[in-house]
Amino acid sequence: NEIIMDRLYEHGSVVLKPVGQRASKGISIIKTQEDIEPAITKALEFNHLILIEECLKGKEYSIEGILDNDKVIFFNIVERVFDYANGVPMEVGHINPAVNIDCSSIDVFEFWKLTAQTLGVTWGPFKIDMLSSNEKPYILETSCRLSGGWDSQLTTPLSSGRSPIHALIALSLGLDYAKYCLPTRDVTYAACAAMFP
Repeated sequence: NEIIMDRLYEHGSVVLKPVGQRASKGISIIKTQEDIEPAITKALEFNHLILIEECLKGKEYSIEGILDNDKVIFFNIVERVFDYANGVPMEVGHINPAVNIDCSSIDVFEFWKLTAQTLGVTWGPFKIDMLSSNEKPYILETSCRLSGGWDSQLTTPLSSGRSPIHALIALSLGLDYAKYCLPTRDVTYAACAAMFP
């Protein structure tokens, strides 16, 4: 509790979550001392190791691409849309491609490439989930895969005609991937919204 209280005084609010979970399982945003015990109980349901993080606020983006021996053959940025009604972020959709990148302090494409190079990724898919807070970038997650949900499957083909899934399959088989990476129409926008009962 003392560690959490120290972080709470330092940052105003903190995120407490179990280590090794995804999809926001066991996560809580702590704003007051009274929030601590229920948050610990909730997190311990999923793992005995707990992570305490500064609670950052801003816009989130999924930045993905495909590399072929350092050559970028596909790149896309999607703005993720969240609902905070229950005090915990729930992703409810996305806009593809992102309309305005709220991160003027960096070139997002160069940021993505540098992150891949730093981690030694030179071939295949590479994705970053990024939060922009006060125009500074924070990496939330990196993975060597395409985006989940409908980013790669639906809204990218709808907005531009490009198909990262087909491009990745072609790359993996040593086939020509160019036709899947180039827009086949004027780039428009597509949005995806989630509905929960």
